[in-house]
Amino acid sequence: MDRHYIEFTTPETVDVICDQLPSPADDEVLISVHHAGINRADLLQRLGLYPPPADAPARAGARGCR
Repeated sequence: MDRHYIEFTTPETVDVICDQLPSPADDEVLISVHHAGINRADLLQRLGLYPPPADAPARAGARGCR
C-alpha cells in the first residue's frame, strides 16, 4: 500500500513524498487516514515557536481524521 505525506525540506520548500507503507509490528495497528489538516500548532512548530510533544511524529498533519 502506498502512502503520501508532506515533508518540509527547507523553510521555502514543501515536498510531497510517496512511498511504500511499512507493515505494522505485532503490537501495532494500521489505520486508514483519509484527511489530515495542518493546524496552528503545526505552523508554529514549523516556525520554531512551539515545541512539539515528545511523542509526536516529526511531520505536520500528524493529527488526522477519518
